[in-house]
Amino acid sequence: MTITKTIQIKSEAQLGKALAYIINADKTSNEILVSGHALNNIHNAEFEMLRTHRFAQKMKGNYSNGKNEVFAHHIIQSFPVDAKITKEEAHEIGEKMMFQFTEGKHEFVIATHVDKDYLHNHIIFNATSNVELKKFRWKKITASNLRKISDEIGLEYGIQPLKKTLDSKYKAYEKYRKELTFSNEIKQRLNFLISQSSSFEDFQRKLPLLNLQGDFYTSSGKLKKYATYKLLDFPQQRAKRDDTLSKNGDYLLKNLLEQFETNEVVLSEDEIIEGYEKIKRDVFALPDVEMIIEPWQISQQNEDFIYLTFDYGIKNQGEVRIHKSQFLTQDDGNYKLQLKYLISFYLWIQNIKVRAVSLKRVS
Repeated sequence: MTITKTIQIKSEAQLGKALAYIINADKTSNEILVSGHALNNIHNAEFEMLRTHRFAQKMKGNYSNGKNEVFAHHIIQSFPVDAKITKEEAHEIGEKMMFQFTEGKHEFVIATHVDKDYLHNHIIFNATSNVELKKFRWKKITASNLRKISDEIGLEYGIQPLKKTLDSKYKAYEKYRKELTFSNEIKQRLNFLISQSSSFEDFQRKLPLLNLQGDFYTSSGKLKKYATYKLLDFPQQRAKRDDTLSKNGDYLLKNLLEQFETNEVVLSEDEIIEGYEKIKRDVFALPDVEMIIEPWQISQQNEDFIYLTFDYGIKNQGEVRIHKSQFLTQDDGNYKLQLKYLISFYLWIQNIKVRAVSLKRVS
C-alpha cells in the first residue's frame, strides 16, 4: 500500500525551505527525479508560485493579513519497502496522482527521494490555482480522496492497497475502549465522591468505600503536585495521575478543594455505597443502542467516518458524523450501528460543525 501524509505551508519562508529540501540533489539522484507542472523552472518555483498567489489576490481584490493563510500543500507519498517498482515508476505514480487530484489546475513540484530504505515522493503544490485563480479547498474528506487516488494508481503498478473493513475498525475500537475502562471507572467514582464530600479529609475517608486508592502525599508528608488513583477491584497495574483524567484539570487537587467548599448536603460514609449503586443503576448501566443502517441512509463516507443525513425543523437537513468503529457489516449489505449511551458525536448543519451531542442529551 502507499501512504500519504500532508503538511500545510503557511508562510513564504516555509515555502522556500520546503522546496529547497525536496529538490536536494543528494536525495533525488542528482535532481534526475525532480519535475514540475505549469512551472518554467523548478529552481524558480517559489517565485512563480508566489507570483500566482499575488496575481490572484490582485485580480480578486482579496488581500489576506497573512495569519493562518495556506500558501501551499506538501504531500509525502511513501511506498512499501517490498514494492516492485523502479524509482522512475515511483515518480510516475506521484505525477499521475497529482494530475488526477488537482485536475492539472495547480502548479506543483514533485521529487522522488531515494535516500531511505523505501522510495517516497515529496510533492509541493500551490494552494492557488494558476488556471482559475481560486484557492484549493481542503475539506474533511480530501485526505481520504487523496489516499484513494494514490491506492488506485498504485494498484496499476502492482501495489496492493491496505484493506480496512468496518469490522476490523470495530474490533480495534473495542480493544481501545477496554484500555480506557480503568480511566472511565475511576472518573465515574471520583465524580460521585467529589460531589458527596464536605472536605478533603472526608473525601479521603470515602475513597476506600468505592474501592479507590488515592496517593496524595510524598514520603516527607507534603502534598504532591499530582495525585494518583487506583482501582482496588480491577486488575489495574499502574495508578492514574489526576492530570491525565481530564484535559480541563477537573481532578486536580486545587480544583477538588474548591468543589468541596461548595457542597452543602452530602451523603454520610454509611450511605455512600448505596448511593453510588443507585447512580450506577440509573445512569451508568443504561443499555447500548443498536440500529440497522441501510446504504441509502449514508450520505458520504471516508477512511474513518460515515456521515448520516438527518432531518430537523420543517424542511432542513444536516449530517451526523460517526466513526466507522461503531459499525458492524451485516451479511445483507446493511450495517449495524452500535452506540454507547454516553458516546458523543458531531453534527454538521450547512457544512458547519455545530456541536458535540450524546445520546443522553438527545434521548
